[in-house]
Formats: sequence, structure tokens, C-alpha cells
Amino acid sequence: SGTVVPQLAIQAIEVRFVLYDIWGEHLKTLRLTSVGDVAPGIPLDLSPIGAWRGWEDEARKYFVSVAYIAKVRTAEGQVWSADDDALVDALLSSQMKIKPDELNASEPRE
Repeated sequence: SGTVVPQLAIQAIEVRFVLYDIWGEHLKTLRLTSVGDVAPGIPLDLSPIGAWRGWEDEARKYFVSVAYIAKVRTAEGQVWSADDDALVDALLSSQMKIKPDELNASEPRE
């Protein structure tokens, strides 16, 4: 759950959630995409847009999650993307293990 307050008018936003186990091993990356016009300064509540429906035994494995805005489409049609290299560096400095391709993953890594 969370709220985003855009500084510019936007049409779409993608938020990613990188999930880790107790050992800092990457388990899964989930995506949440919201499409719709949002005016500048108007809060966008991400909570009702989507929910992860994991089984209890699956959810039990997760220890840490990192959420970030991966992409934004402005009302003018510009698409902004997160700097994946900077994100990987930040995660690695926090002792979380990640490979650049795992930021785009939607399936668990074994």
C-alpha cells in the first residue's frame, strides 16, 4: 500500500516490489500498473489498485520488500524509467542480493 503524489500530470505508473528472504536472497519481483489520468498534486492511492494474493506458506518466506517506481508516462507522452543500475547498486550496498535482470522478473528465482 502507499500513495504517490505526482508533480506533473501522468497517465500511467508502474510500481515494482522486489521480495527477499531472511538471507537477503531475491525471491520474486511483483509489478503493479495503474493507468488513468492523474492531475499534478492529486494523491494516487495505490492500495485499491491491486493486491498480491499469495498463499500463507508462500508469504511466510518473505522477509524484506523494496518498492520503487519503475516507469511513469506523463500526460505529454514522455516515458520515464528508473535507473536500474543505481537501484541494483543501492540494493547490493544494503546486503540484498540482486542481478539486474531480476528487477524485471515476475517469477521466483530458484
